[in-house]
Amino acid sequence: MKRVVLIVMAFFFGVTNVVAQQSDSVNFENLNARIDSLQTKLDKLQANYDYLSCENKINRVRFELLDKYHEIKISANNLQIEYYHNGFNEDSYILHKKYYDSIFSSVNQYRLNVEFIKASVLVETMLPKFSDAENQYLKFLCNNLDVYMQAVEDVLNAYKSILDIYKSKSR
Repeated sequence: MKRVVLIVMAFFFGVTNVVAQQSDSVNFENLNARIDSLQTKLDKLQANYDYLSCENKINRVRFELLDKYHEIKISANNLQIEYYHNGFNEDSYILHKKYYDSIFSSVNQYRLNVEFIKASVLVETMLPKFSDAENQYLKFLCNNLDVYMQAVEDVLNAYKSILDIYKSKSR
């Protein structure tokens, strides 16, 4: 009887061991497939993150330029309104001139920032991780940065002209 029990136990142990080995090989193959699938998803997520990061950099600078444009425009309009209502005021002129000088120096910094962003995005678009449509859109946004930069420079030049006219009317 002991022999029969030992034979039955050995048989079950052998069957269990074979089934476990087959199960381990199937699990290992499933695990490799799962890892490959996760790696593919991770690569896609990284590409999406990089694309959104580039777009965010561009949009952040674009909105800063737009804010600066409106800030300069408002200041120029305030100077014109002030002149039409009150005439020339030396203190007001000095205040606006100092503001113009500070903005003029910051615009040069914006210009450097725009060039840096454009260069970094250009490097990102050279890598094969974005689709053609994404590359074209990022390049389009970079070109728009030049338009925004030009608008800021134009309104700054207009502000300078208004300051010059304001100063010339004082005499």
